[in-house]
Amino acid sequence: MSPDMGWFYVIVAGVLEVGWIISLRASAGFTRLVPVLCYAAFGIGSTLFLSLALKRLPMASAYTVWMGIGMVGAAAWGVARHGEPLSWLRVASMLLVVAGIAGLRAGSVPGPAVLRPDVAAGTVVHDACAGEIGCDLH
Repeated sequence: MSPDMGWFYVIVAGVLEVGWIISLRASAGFTRLVPVLCYAAFGIGSTLFLSLALKRLPMASAYTVWMGIGMVGAAAWGVARHGEPLSWLRVASMLLVVAGIAGLRAGSVPGPAVLRPDVAAGTVVHDACAGEIGCDLH
């Protein structure tokens, strides 16, 4: 399985998370039906795609990138659509988040696969799966 597909899944999950938070605001405290339904759909979709990404990527990197996309996307939406303040400090902070996302992506590129025998199960397991429940890289 390709880690590149994992990053694709994280990006999709992050975009859906932005839709999730936008829908939450539009729901007006869960009093408007269509935004509540969108909130549920975006939330389920975001979680589904994040779970697919976690099968291929390190948890810390995937989760942090997902959260970063959601945070920067929600902040940008708030500025563009709701007139939230945009100061140099907010822009610099968002750029730091984007730089952190890029760093996590660059730092989680796997090296050559190192296989080891799994003594308990008698199978060969990829090091990325060590101790992870449900890892399907073996």
